[in-house]
Amino acid sequence: MTDTTTVQLSPYVTGLYSWDAASGRFGVSGAASLAVDGKPIGQSRDTTSATGNTSTDSSGNVNLSLYGQLSQLLDSFHTDLKNSTTPVFAAGVSDLSIASARITGTVNTASLTGISVSQLAQSQKLLSSAFDQASSLIGYGSLTLATGRYDSSSRTFTAANSTQIDLPANGASLQTIADAINQSNAAVKATIIQSSSGAQLQLESTQSGAANTIRLTVDDRGDGNNSDNNGLSRLAFDPAAAQGSGQNLTVSQPAQDAIYSLDGASQTSPSNTVQDMVAGVTVTLKQAGTFSLSTTTPFSGILQTANGIVSAYNQYVDSLGKLASASPPNAAGGANSQANKLQNDSAKPTDWLNQQQDTLKQYGIGWQDNSGKLQLNDSKLYSQWNANPFATQQGLRDLTAGLLGIASGSLAPDYTFGTGAQNAVGRHYQNNSGA
Repeated sequence: MTDTTTVQLSPYVTGLYSWDAASGRFGVSGAASLAVDGKPIGQSRDTTSATGNTSTDSSGNVNLSLYGQLSQLLDSFHTDLKNSTTPVFAAGVSDLSIASARITGTVNTASLTGISVSQLAQSQKLLSSAFDQASSLIGYGSLTLATGRYDSSSRTFTAANSTQIDLPANGASLQTIADAINQSNAAVKATIIQSSSGAQLQLESTQSGAANTIRLTVDDRGDGNNSDNNGLSRLAFDPAAAQGSGQNLTVSQPAQDAIYSLDGASQTSPSNTVQDMVAGVTVTLKQAGTFSLSTTTPFSGILQTANGIVSAYNQYVDSLGKLASASPPNAAGGANSQANKLQNDSAKPTDWLNQQQDTLKQYGIGWQDNSGKLQLNDSKLYSQWNANPFATQQGLRDLTAGLLGIASGSLAPDYTFGTGAQNAVGRHYQNNSGA
């Protein structure tokens, strides 16, 4: 049963389906039957192809190819519908001076109010005393730069990383030290700042947050004292040390986390880019204040979903038309049970849509007179969305889910479509036809 039998098409509306003007619905025509090779299923025909392969059995049972094609058609309908109705969301905040938001992942409808920002995250900045110029000799030895968390209550520093930087044996200037830091793997950026007082070395952690506090220790090979205000140790900074005795740089900006409250609960973030406030949404905090956050589908996304439903179904209708052929039933035999099953399965998406007519009308979706296809009224859809965007979004989502369920389950449990569909259809055929 590997031969493929040609299935001819007659016009869709006069074939497998018929239009009932009184009810305004489509349904399987009572006078329609599927035909293979131009003959109604159930009518006697030559059962052997030119290659000698059997395409149908002697009772006129539908062949493997027909079932396989229908299963693949429904599989394609499911895929087209899913791909063309993927929800489009937009994230918005009530005050863009306080925060902004963008969609960065899988998101659902959400609405949060009263989000209060009390503090922004920032990286630590340290500033040295002023030197005559950037080329001024600072000292001899090596530096060890680390970033980590400093606990002021216990006066302990826990390093997350550490980098040792060896300086030239003949001494290093302020510029040489800045270049060496920037060429290392230290999580610190060095900059020479020219002020009215002279040249100053600024150190800034490359990441914000309290867990990125800087510690700079020195091995001062000039005078052997690693904490005084002479030689290389003038650049030492240990947050646990005393000022002027190992803490010789000035904190011009402390390392700190962002602090905000959500539903009355205080939250912290090492960055002003917050990704866990709402799933799938990245929020950027800009300043202290209060704002609201919502995720909705803009009309462009609503229109895309509605068009996706209409387009996928209409494509299904076109494809089904290429598979169905209308012929009067044979007076002696008529369509057999497998042909009836085939017709009923193919009609399920249309039957389901007929049951949803009131809902479809709300969103401007209706039948194209007697064509068997759907059409969309953009203006009516916009009016519905403008009046209630959340309800419109959810309604179209429910319609999509319903159609996806119908497309997935139309052939179950007797049939399986997708990978290996024809094998599964073949098993069904053998089990029900005695072949």
